[in-house]
Amino acid sequence: MPSQKISQFPAQTTVASGDILALVTVSGSTFDNKRIGIDVLDNRYHASASGGAALEVAVEALASGNAALVEAEEALASGNAGIALAVAEQGALASGNAALVDAATALASGNAALVDSSTALASGNAALVDLSGKYDKTGGPITGTVTIQDQSIGFPADQGVRNGTITLDFGSANNFEFILDGNGTLGAPTNASGGQCGAITVRQDSTGSRTLAYNAVFNFAGGTAPTLTTTASGVDVISFYVSSPTEIQSASVLNLS
Repeated sequence: MPSQKISQFPAQTTVASGDILALVTVSGSTFDNKRIGIDVLDNRYHASASGGAALEVAVEALASGNAALVEAEEALASGNAGIALAVAEQGALASGNAALVDAATALASGNAALVDSSTALASGNAALVDLSGKYDKTGGPITGTVTIQDQSIGFPADQGVRNGTITLDFGSANNFEFILDGNGTLGAPTNASGGQCGAITVRQDSTGSRTLAYNAVFNFAGGTAPTLTTTASGVDVISFYVSSPTEIQSASVLNLS
């Protein structure tokens, strides 16, 4: 290859650190017709650090591992990808934040595709456009049709071994169960809500012959309350639908085994 002056090298020339250029001749100098290291080249031809790939201009050499950065002022911490603005006050983000258009929407690592910073949520929440569509898991009304594709489970609230007046808290569960070790009365439940339904499982202890009376809020077919199974370890179930806190429609399934 013919000899060239340094000034004749194109601006895109990039030389790896430690290389020796045999094709450089500096006429009239002490380096005439000799190989020279890149350390004598002017500042336009800085070596890229090991691992730097696809750097457009060698003077913009970046730390090892930074790839395909067009301008040195856009050098970012390892792992930052696709940031539109590298100016620190506008676009620089913590490692792992990707494809954020503006620092105003800068969010905790893991938040992706949030349209507005007003919808910024805890890490892992993705693609939520409006917080008004977020259901509070602690409870609240849901408007519209709810479709459940798998199971909807209401675990029974175990009331333990009971006798005397038994007052259930309908605000804590829909399904209940207890064991009678003496005669009892099912009192008016607290926190009953219209539209609520569930079941109460009543078990006899190992002795049996325990009876259960009912508060007037419990309505049964024909106005007649059921008589429980009296055999030891017998099982009965009372299903209910709450028309109002003072009117609970009830039905019994007895002597289950």
